[in-house]
Amino acid sequence: MMIQRIYDWKNKKKEWNNWKNAAFAGAIFLLPFSFQGFSLALSLAILFMIFEIWQKNEWSLSITLFDGLVLLFLGWSFFVTVISLQSSMGLFIQSGLIPACSYFVMSRQIMSEENRRSFLQMIWLGAAFVAVLGLWEVFAGIAQLNEFWVDLEKFSGAMVRMSGPLENPNLMAGYLAIIIAFWSGYRSCRPQKRDGILGIIGLCLLSVCLFLTYSRGAWISLFVVLIALGVWHRSKKYLFFGVFSLAVLALLSEPLVLERISSIWNPTADSSSALRLAIWHSTLYLIADYPICGIGWGAFPLVYPLYDYFLIDPKPTIYHAHNLYLHLIAEVGIVGFFIWIGIVFTLVKNLWSRVSKKESLALGVVCAIGVILLGGLTDDWLFNPKISTFFWILVGLSQCKVKNIRVVSRKKGKNCE
Repeated sequence: MMIQRIYDWKNKKKEWNNWKNAAFAGAIFLLPFSFQGFSLALSLAILFMIFEIWQKNEWSLSITLFDGLVLLFLGWSFFVTVISLQSSMGLFIQSGLIPACSYFVMSRQIMSEENRRSFLQMIWLGAAFVAVLGLWEVFAGIAQLNEFWVDLEKFSGAMVRMSGPLENPNLMAGYLAIIIAFWSGYRSCRPQKRDGILGIIGLCLLSVCLFLTYSRGAWISLFVVLIALGVWHRSKKYLFFGVFSLAVLALLSEPLVLERISSIWNPTADSSSALRLAIWHSTLYLIADYPICGIGWGAFPLVYPLYDYFLIDPKPTIYHAHNLYLHLIAEVGIVGFFIWIGIVFTLVKNLWSRVSKKESLALGVVCAIGVILLGGLTDDWLFNPKISTFFWILVGLSQCKVKNIRVVSRKKGKNCE
């Protein structure tokens, strides 16, 4: 009886695509704030998608080379997680399976350009709320000076680092850097009349928030990507000079920024940098013991203490290797790492062929990849489910098929593009 009611209701509600898009849009907006809320909205979107396929009776499925590499990486990661005694299947599902599902569900959509723009607007709206919450946290005095995030002996002044909904200054910085790089690349290929003052204000707002995270790795990786974007995009050289001028202005106006940047050249004097060097050194010994299959997905915080020689106090938990590449090799082994390299290479190669045609979305994703790869030298942002899923949503949007839909005007009775 219940199944029959659902079937009858399905026949009355023909526009499953609209329900699915609404659920996707809600999931995208909720992602930075609540991963549980995102997962629920994504589940509803998948359910509506299944209803749509059932209604249209379109069950065909095509797998590209890139899709195959993603599936191969998932399969290998699942294998090493199963054979590992200390890995976490829950973390594999959160930071591995759900991001991949987000990509496959999004990339299989056939949508109009208007629908795709609505998804991008939800990303932009979510980022705006993240920035507002972060600024409110800092200027309302909610954010407290935390010696876990700041070396109080090294850096002078009350350096309060913004963490926002990401609950970690480095993760907040990674999210903001990816957003800024993506939107800078995306907007640089858009017509000048569409730039809009609102978008420029939004980018400035995100840049201020990134500045207040005091994350050196995010600053440098974004700086390099934006400089490269300005040099490559010859018609918009102002981007090159603008980024360079802002960086110089920040160094001259804020002593704490200069202290953070100058500490890079003497890493052993800063406990944060010294800790990274120690983690990398210990991780190399870990990799030497588990070179092929690694220790399993999510097992790093459990296995790493056996190789740690730097921290005397066992209370702090080291969740990742503070290096994207070392962390991947440690958890999924050399085999999994090379599969992941194949994924990135194939993705960039496919996108770059579209970048040459001035496709804005492809260029935006390439810039986001550049920030992640450069930032991965000192941090692993992708270990976090929110950031990993956000990145794969961007990739999925860049891979989905877009069709031109002809809209019929009821008043004039004419077709409008």
